[in-house]
Amino acid sequence: MQKNNGADLFKSLATPVYRGSTIVFDDFDSFEERKKRQPDGFSYGITGSPTHRQLENLISDLEGSQNTVVLPSGQAALVLVLMSTLKGGDHVIVPDSCYGPLREFLTQHLEKLSIDITFCPPRNTTFIEQSIRENTRLILMESPCSLTMEVQDIEKVAEIARRHNLLTAIDNSWGGPLLSRPFRFGVDYVVEAVSKMMNGHSDVLLGSISSADDGHHAKLRSLQDIMGMYVSPDDCFLAIRGLETYSLRQEKQSRSSEVISRWLEKHPAIASVYHPGLESSEDYRLYKKYFKGFGSVFSFTLKDEKRLGEFFDSLTRFRIGASYGGTKSLIAYYSPESLSSRIYHEGTCSLIRLSIGLEESQLLIDDLAYALNKII
Repeated sequence: MQKNNGADLFKSLATPVYRGSTIVFDDFDSFEERKKRQPDGFSYGITGSPTHRQLENLISDLEGSQNTVVLPSGQAALVLVLMSTLKGGDHVIVPDSCYGPLREFLTQHLEKLSIDITFCPPRNTTFIEQSIRENTRLILMESPCSLTMEVQDIEKVAEIARRHNLLTAIDNSWGGPLLSRPFRFGVDYVVEAVSKMMNGHSDVLLGSISSADDGHHAKLRSLQDIMGMYVSPDDCFLAIRGLETYSLRQEKQSRSSEVISRWLEKHPAIASVYHPGLESSEDYRLYKKYFKGFGSVFSFTLKDEKRLGEFFDSLTRFRIGASYGGTKSLIAYYSPESLSSRIYHEGTCSLIRLSIGLEESQLLIDDLAYALNKII
Protein backbone atom coordinates (compact mmCIF):
# COMPACT_ATOMS: atom_id res chain seq x y z
CA MET A 1 0.00 0.00 0.00
CA GLN A 2 1.27 3.43 -0.99
CA LYS A 3 1.77 5.75 1.96
CA ASN A 4 0.28 9.23 2.08
CA ASN A 5 3.08 11.70 1.30
CA GLY A 6 1.78 14.13 3.91
CA ALA A 7 1.37 17.04 1.48
CA ASP A 8 -1.90 17.99 3.16
CA LEU A 9 -0.02 18.46 6.46
CA PHE A 10 2.92 20.46 5.05
CA LYS A 11 1.56 24.00 5.15
CA SER A 12 4.41 25.89 3.50
CA LEU A 13 4.69 29.63 4.05
CA ALA A 14 6.09 29.89 0.52
CA THR A 15 3.89 29.02 -2.45
CA PRO A 16 4.66 25.46 -3.59
CA VAL A 17 5.89 24.96 -7.15
CA TYR A 18 3.69 22.50 -9.02
CA ARG A 19 5.55 21.09 -12.03
CA GLY A 20 3.50 18.85 -14.24
CA SER A 21 2.17 18.51 -17.75
CA THR A 22 -0.36 15.76 -17.07
CA ILE A 23 -3.36 15.90 -14.77
CA VAL A 24 -4.75 12.57 -13.53
CA PHE A 25 -8.40 11.96 -12.68
CA ASP A 26 -10.08 9.88 -9.99
CA ASP A 27 -12.58 8.19 -12.29
CA PHE A 28 -13.98 7.96 -15.82
CA ASP A 29 -16.65 10.59 -15.33
CA SER A 30 -14.15 13.14 -14.08
CA PHE A 31 -11.96 12.56 -17.12
CA GLU A 32 -14.92 12.70 -19.51
CA GLU A 33 -16.03 16.04 -18.10
CA ARG A 34 -12.57 17.58 -17.70
CA LYS A 35 -13.22 20.47 -20.09
CA LYS A 36 -15.95 21.71 -17.77
CA ARG A 37 -13.24 22.60 -15.27
CA GLN A 38 -12.19 25.56 -17.39
CA PRO A 39 -11.52 28.45 -17.44
CA ASP A 40 -9.59 28.20 -14.16
CA GLY A 41 -9.77 24.54 -13.17
CA PHE A 42 -7.14 21.96 -14.03
CA SER A 43 -7.53 19.62 -16.98
CA TYR A 44 -4.06 19.75 -18.56
CA GLY A 45 -0.84 21.43 -17.50
CA ILE A 46 -0.73 24.03 -20.27
CA THR A 47 -3.40 26.21 -18.66
CA GLY A 48 -1.67 26.24 -15.31
CA SER A 49 -1.34 24.81 -11.84
CA PRO A 50 -2.04 26.06 -8.30
CA THR A 51 1.25 27.98 -8.55
CA HIS A 52 -0.03 29.82 -11.62
CA ARG A 53 -3.39 30.53 -9.99
CA GLN A 54 -1.70 32.02 -6.95
CA LEU A 55 0.21 34.49 -9.13
CA GLU A 56 -2.91 35.27 -11.16
CA ASN A 57 -4.92 35.93 -8.00
CA LEU A 58 -2.23 38.22 -6.60
CA ILE A 59 -2.14 40.24 -9.83
CA SER A 60 -5.95 40.45 -9.91
CA ASP A 61 -5.91 41.85 -6.38
CA LEU A 62 -3.36 44.47 -7.37
CA GLU A 63 -5.22 45.45 -10.53
CA GLY A 64 -8.65 45.49 -8.91
CA SER A 65 -9.95 43.02 -11.52
CA GLN A 66 -12.02 39.87 -11.54
CA ASN A 67 -9.62 37.68 -13.52
CA THR A 68 -6.04 37.35 -14.73
CA VAL A 69 -4.21 35.05 -17.14
CA VAL A 70 -0.41 34.83 -16.95
CA LEU A 71 1.52 34.37 -20.19
CA PRO A 72 5.11 33.85 -21.37
CA SER A 73 5.84 37.59 -21.87
CA GLY A 74 4.27 41.02 -22.04
CA GLN A 75 4.38 40.79 -25.84
CA ALA A 76 2.54 37.44 -25.69
CA ALA A 77 -0.12 39.12 -23.54
CA LEU A 78 -0.58 41.92 -26.08
CA VAL A 79 -0.80 39.41 -28.93
CA LEU A 80 -3.39 37.31 -27.08
CA VAL A 81 -5.62 40.34 -26.46
CA LEU A 82 -5.55 41.15 -30.17
CA MET A 83 -6.23 37.55 -31.20
CA SER A 84 -9.12 37.24 -28.76
CA THR A 85 -10.87 40.45 -29.81
CA LEU A 86 -10.23 40.76 -33.58
CA LYS A 87 -11.06 38.78 -36.70
CA GLY A 88 -10.58 39.33 -40.44
CA GLY A 89 -12.31 42.50 -41.59
CA ASP A 90 -12.10 44.22 -38.19
CA HIS A 91 -10.37 47.50 -37.40
CA VAL A 92 -8.17 48.39 -34.41
CA ILE A 93 -6.94 51.80 -33.21
CA VAL A 94 -3.45 51.90 -31.70
CA PRO A 95 -1.21 54.71 -30.36
CA ASP A 96 1.53 55.61 -32.81
CA SER A 97 4.10 55.42 -29.99
CA CYS A 98 3.25 51.84 -29.01
CA TYR A 99 5.78 49.15 -28.07
CA GLY A 100 7.95 48.35 -31.10
CA PRO A 101 7.39 44.55 -31.29
CA LEU A 102 3.64 45.12 -31.01
CA ARG A 103 3.79 47.45 -34.01
CA GLU A 104 5.67 44.81 -35.97
CA PHE A 105 3.05 42.17 -35.13
CA LEU A 106 0.28 44.51 -36.25
CA THR A 107 1.86 45.59 -39.52
CA GLN A 108 3.62 42.37 -40.50
CA HIS A 109 1.03 39.81 -39.42
CA LEU A 110 -2.42 41.16 -38.57
CA GLU A 111 -2.63 43.23 -41.75
CA LYS A 112 -2.11 39.99 -43.70
CA LEU A 113 -5.24 38.65 -41.96
CA SER A 114 -7.27 41.58 -43.39
CA ILE A 115 -7.37 43.47 -40.10
CA ASP A 116 -7.23 47.25 -40.56
CA ILE A 117 -4.98 49.31 -38.30
CA THR A 118 -5.00 53.03 -37.57
CA PHE A 119 -2.09 54.53 -35.68
CA CYS A 120 -3.10 57.68 -33.81
CA PRO A 121 -1.22 60.48 -32.09
CA PRO A 122 -1.60 59.20 -28.53
CA ARG A 123 -2.56 62.52 -26.91
CA ASN A 124 -5.26 63.38 -29.45
CA THR A 125 -8.52 61.81 -28.24
CA THR A 126 -10.49 63.71 -30.91
CA PHE A 127 -8.36 62.04 -33.58
CA ILE A 128 -9.01 58.68 -31.94
CA GLU A 129 -12.78 59.19 -32.00
CA GLN A 130 -12.71 60.42 -35.59
CA SER A 131 -10.81 57.26 -36.57
CA ILE A 132 -13.66 54.97 -35.49
CA ARG A 133 -15.31 53.07 -38.36
CA GLU A 134 -18.19 50.64 -38.66
CA ASN A 135 -15.76 47.73 -38.42
CA THR A 136 -13.78 49.09 -35.42
CA ARG A 137 -13.69 46.58 -32.57
CA LEU A 138 -10.85 47.62 -30.25
CA ILE A 139 -9.01 50.71 -29.05
CA LEU A 140 -5.61 49.80 -27.68
CA MET A 141 -3.77 52.20 -25.37
CA GLU A 142 -0.28 52.39 -23.89
CA SER A 143 0.28 55.03 -21.24
CA PRO A 144 2.88 56.35 -20.94
CA CYS A 145 3.88 55.33 -24.46
CA SER A 146 7.16 53.59 -25.17
CA LEU A 147 10.29 55.74 -25.13
CA THR A 148 8.62 59.12 -25.73
CA MET A 149 6.40 58.80 -22.63
CA GLU A 150 3.14 60.37 -23.86
CA VAL A 151 0.23 59.98 -21.43
CA GLN A 152 -3.15 59.07 -22.87
CA ASP A 153 -6.46 60.28 -21.43
CA ILE A 154 -7.58 56.81 -20.38
CA GLU A 155 -10.97 57.79 -18.97
CA LYS A 156 -11.87 59.84 -22.06
CA VAL A 157 -10.83 57.07 -24.46
CA ALA A 158 -12.78 54.48 -22.45
CA GLU A 159 -15.85 56.73 -22.49
CA ILE A 160 -15.57 57.13 -26.28
CA ALA A 161 -15.25 53.36 -26.66
CA ARG A 162 -18.33 52.65 -24.54
CA ARG A 163 -20.35 55.16 -26.52
CA HIS A 164 -19.44 53.32 -29.72
CA ASN A 165 -19.78 49.84 -28.17
CA LEU A 166 -16.06 49.09 -28.53
CA LEU A 167 -13.57 47.25 -26.34
CA THR A 168 -10.52 48.91 -24.77
CA ALA A 169 -7.20 47.45 -23.70
CA ILE A 170 -4.17 49.15 -22.19
CA ASP A 171 -0.52 48.23 -21.84
CA ASN A 172 0.09 49.35 -18.25
CA SER A 173 3.63 47.97 -17.96
CA TRP A 174 5.37 51.31 -17.38
CA GLY A 175 3.38 52.18 -14.29
CA GLY A 176 2.15 48.79 -13.15
CA PRO A 177 -0.76 48.45 -10.73
CA LEU A 178 0.98 50.28 -7.88
CA LEU A 179 1.17 53.48 -9.91
CA SER A 180 -1.85 53.14 -12.18
CA ARG A 181 -5.09 51.13 -12.01
CA PRO A 182 -6.88 51.61 -15.34
CA PHE A 183 -9.92 49.52 -14.38
CA ARG A 184 -11.04 52.50 -12.30
CA PHE A 185 -11.51 54.40 -15.54
CA GLY A 186 -13.54 51.81 -17.43
CA VAL A 187 -11.09 49.80 -19.57
CA ASP A 188 -11.82 46.16 -20.44
CA TYR A 189 -8.32 44.62 -20.45
CA VAL A 190 -5.12 45.57 -18.63
CA VAL A 191 -1.86 44.08 -19.90
CA GLU A 192 1.33 43.98 -17.82
CA ALA A 193 4.89 42.94 -18.55
CA VAL A 194 5.29 41.04 -15.27
CA SER A 195 8.98 40.67 -16.18
CA LYS A 196 9.47 44.32 -15.26
CA MET A 197 8.55 45.95 -11.92
CA MET A 198 6.34 43.15 -10.56
CA ASN A 199 9.04 40.51 -10.73
CA GLY A 200 11.75 43.11 -10.36
CA HIS A 201 14.89 41.01 -10.66
CA SER A 202 15.53 40.71 -14.42
CA ASP A 203 15.42 36.91 -14.32
CA VAL A 204 12.07 35.86 -15.83
CA LEU A 205 9.92 36.62 -18.86
CA LEU A 206 6.23 36.89 -17.96
CA GLY A 207 3.15 38.83 -18.95
CA SER A 208 -0.42 39.07 -17.74
CA ILE A 209 -3.87 40.05 -18.96
CA SER A 210 -6.44 41.10 -16.39
CA SER A 211 -10.06 41.49 -17.41
CA ALA A 212 -13.27 42.77 -15.90
CA ASP A 213 -15.61 40.38 -17.72
CA ASP A 214 -15.88 36.61 -17.07
CA GLY A 215 -16.66 35.94 -20.74
CA HIS A 216 -13.56 37.77 -21.90
CA HIS A 217 -11.50 35.83 -19.37
CA ALA A 218 -12.87 32.47 -20.53
CA LYS A 219 -11.96 33.29 -24.12
CA LEU A 220 -8.44 34.30 -23.13
CA ARG A 221 -7.94 31.07 -21.19
CA SER A 222 -9.21 29.02 -24.13
CA LEU A 223 -6.85 30.79 -26.54
CA GLN A 224 -3.96 30.33 -24.13
CA ASP A 225 -4.64 26.59 -24.35
CA ILE A 226 -5.08 26.49 -28.13
CA MET A 227 -2.01 28.64 -28.85
CA GLY A 228 0.18 26.74 -26.38
CA MET A 229 1.17 29.81 -24.34
CA TYR A 230 2.56 27.88 -21.40
CA VAL A 231 4.26 29.57 -18.45
CA SER A 232 6.86 27.86 -16.28
CA PRO A 233 5.66 27.34 -12.68
CA ASP A 234 9.19 28.15 -11.54
CA ASP A 235 8.90 31.57 -13.19
CA CYS A 236 5.55 32.05 -11.49
CA PHE A 237 7.19 31.26 -8.16
CA LEU A 238 9.90 33.86 -8.80
CA ALA A 239 7.29 36.46 -9.73
CA ILE A 240 5.29 35.67 -6.59
CA ARG A 241 8.45 36.18 -4.54
CA GLY A 242 9.14 39.42 -6.41
CA LEU A 243 5.68 40.73 -5.57
CA GLU A 244 6.51 40.47 -1.86
CA THR A 245 8.98 43.37 -2.24
CA TYR A 246 7.22 45.16 -5.11
CA SER A 247 5.95 48.12 -3.07
CA LEU A 248 9.30 48.62 -1.32
CA ARG A 249 11.20 48.55 -4.60
CA GLN A 250 8.69 50.85 -6.28
CA GLU A 251 9.02 53.41 -3.52
CA LYS A 252 12.82 53.40 -3.58
CA GLN A 253 13.15 53.40 -7.37
CA SER A 254 10.54 56.14 -7.78
CA ARG A 255 12.24 58.35 -5.22
CA SER A 256 15.62 57.94 -6.92
CA SER A 257 14.12 58.50 -10.39
CA GLU A 258 12.63 61.80 -9.33
CA VAL A 259 15.95 63.00 -7.93
CA ILE A 260 17.90 61.88 -11.00
CA SER A 261 15.47 63.19 -13.62
CA ARG A 262 15.35 66.62 -11.95
CA TRP A 263 19.15 66.69 -11.82
CA LEU A 264 19.37 65.79 -15.51
CA GLU A 265 16.98 68.61 -16.45
CA LYS A 266 19.57 71.10 -15.14
CA HIS A 267 22.67 69.55 -16.70
CA PRO A 268 24.16 71.63 -19.54
CA ALA A 269 24.64 68.58 -21.80
CA ILE A 270 20.95 67.61 -21.72
CA ALA A 271 18.47 68.87 -24.31
CA SER A 272 15.24 67.34 -22.95
CA VAL A 273 14.07 64.93 -20.26
CA TYR A 274 10.97 62.87 -21.02
CA HIS A 275 9.21 61.97 -17.79
CA PRO A 276 5.50 62.82 -17.49
CA GLY A 277 5.85 63.21 -13.72
CA LEU A 278 7.98 66.33 -14.18
CA GLU A 279 6.21 69.67 -14.03
CA SER A 280 7.93 70.61 -17.30
CA SER A 281 6.09 67.82 -19.17
CA GLU A 282 3.03 68.67 -21.23
CA ASP A 283 1.51 65.47 -19.82
CA TYR A 284 1.96 66.48 -16.18
CA ARG A 285 -1.74 67.27 -15.57
CA LEU A 286 -2.92 63.93 -16.95
CA TYR A 287 -0.11 62.13 -15.17
CA LYS A 288 -1.27 63.44 -11.81
CA LYS A 289 -4.78 62.22 -12.59
CA TYR A 290 -3.83 58.67 -13.56
CA PHE A 291 -0.65 57.90 -11.65
CA LYS A 292 0.17 57.68 -7.98
CA GLY A 293 3.90 58.15 -7.53
CA PHE A 294 6.90 58.74 -9.79
CA GLY A 295 7.80 56.05 -12.31
CA SER A 296 11.34 54.72 -12.53
CA VAL A 297 11.71 54.72 -16.34
CA PHE A 298 12.31 57.82 -18.46
CA SER A 299 14.17 59.10 -21.51
CA PHE A 300 16.36 62.05 -22.37
CA THR A 301 18.17 63.59 -25.32
CA LEU A 302 21.63 65.14 -25.61
CA LYS A 303 22.41 68.54 -27.07
CA ASP A 304 25.42 67.09 -28.89
CA GLU A 305 25.51 63.46 -30.02
CA LYS A 306 28.93 63.47 -31.65
CA ARG A 307 30.49 61.55 -28.74
CA LEU A 308 27.49 59.38 -27.89
CA GLY A 309 29.51 56.16 -27.81
CA GLU A 310 32.04 57.68 -25.43
CA PHE A 311 29.22 58.73 -23.11
CA PHE A 312 27.83 55.18 -22.94
CA ASP A 313 31.23 53.57 -22.57
CA SER A 314 32.16 55.89 -19.69
CA LEU A 315 29.32 54.64 -17.49
CA THR A 316 30.19 52.08 -14.83
CA ARG A 317 27.06 51.77 -12.69
CA PHE A 318 24.49 51.85 -15.49
CA ARG A 319 24.52 48.66 -17.53
CA ILE A 320 23.55 48.81 -21.21
CA GLY A 321 20.38 46.79 -21.76
CA ALA A 322 16.93 47.14 -23.33
CA SER A 323 14.64 46.45 -20.40
CA TYR A 324 13.48 48.11 -17.21
CA GLY A 325 12.06 47.56 -13.74
CA GLY A 326 14.87 45.50 -12.23
CA THR A 327 17.01 46.15 -9.17
CA LYS A 328 20.03 47.15 -11.30
CA SER A 329 20.00 50.38 -13.29
CA LEU A 330 20.00 50.15 -17.08
CA ILE A 331 20.56 52.49 -20.00
CA ALA A 332 19.45 51.94 -23.61
CA TYR A 333 19.94 53.81 -26.88
CA TYR A 334 17.34 54.36 -29.63
CA SER A 335 18.45 55.96 -32.87
CA PRO A 336 16.27 58.29 -34.96
CA GLU A 337 16.08 55.50 -37.54
CA SER A 338 14.57 53.11 -34.99
CA LEU A 339 11.73 55.62 -34.47
CA SER A 340 11.21 56.34 -38.16
CA SER A 341 8.17 54.06 -38.48
CA ARG A 342 6.24 56.36 -36.17
CA ILE A 343 3.97 58.58 -38.20
CA TYR A 344 3.55 61.39 -35.69
CA HIS A 345 6.97 61.47 -34.05
CA GLU A 346 8.62 64.79 -34.90
CA GLY A 347 11.89 64.39 -33.03
CA THR A 348 15.18 64.05 -34.89
CA CYS A 349 17.43 63.21 -31.93
CA SER A 350 18.40 59.86 -30.50
CA LEU A 351 16.58 58.84 -27.34
CA ILE A 352 18.41 57.52 -24.30
CA ARG A 353 16.27 55.60 -21.81
CA LEU A 354 17.11 55.02 -18.17
CA SER A 355 15.69 52.41 -15.83
CA ILE A 356 16.56 53.33 -12.27
CA GLY A 357 17.33 50.44 -9.94
CA LEU A 358 18.01 50.17 -6.22
CA GLU A 359 21.47 51.74 -6.16
CA GLU A 360 21.86 54.95 -4.18
CA SER A 361 20.72 57.88 -6.30
CA GLN A 362 23.87 59.94 -5.65
CA LEU A 363 26.07 57.12 -6.96
CA LEU A 364 23.98 57.02 -10.15
CA ILE A 365 24.15 60.80 -10.49
CA ASP A 366 27.92 60.67 -10.08
CA ASP A 367 28.11 58.04 -12.81
CA LEU A 368 26.01 60.12 -15.21
CA ALA A 369 27.88 63.31 -14.34
CA TYR A 370 31.24 61.72 -15.11
CA ALA A 371 30.04 60.42 -18.49
CA LEU A 372 28.21 63.63 -19.44
CA ASN A 373 31.06 65.91 -18.44
CA LYS A 374 33.40 63.96 -20.73
CA ILE A 375 31.37 64.91 -23.80
CA ILE A 376 30.65 68.57 -23.10
